[in-house]
Parts: sequence; C-alpha cells; structure tokens
Amino acid sequence: HITIVLLDLFFICCFDSWYFNIFHFNLSQKYKQAILKMYNCLK
Repeated sequence: HITIVLLDLFFICCFDSWYFNIFHFNLSQKYKQAILKMYNCLK
C-alpha cells in the first residue's frame, strides 16, 4: 500500500492534476484528498 501511495506521488509530480484525476477516477474522494494532502506536505 505504501508503494502505491509513492507511485501516486510520483505521478502527481510528473503529470498535471488532470492526469491524476483521469487515471484515478475510480478512487474514492477521501483517498484522493489524503494523497493530495501528503503531496502538499512534501512540496
């Protein structure tokens, strides 16, 4: 699970948010918000 989160962070870093939203359209909103929060902390 940690690996998946790190991959998501990698994709967010390398692609625009539209890619994140399209690629992860099936993820729950809560999970997306958690990933984006982590990404904002790492920036």
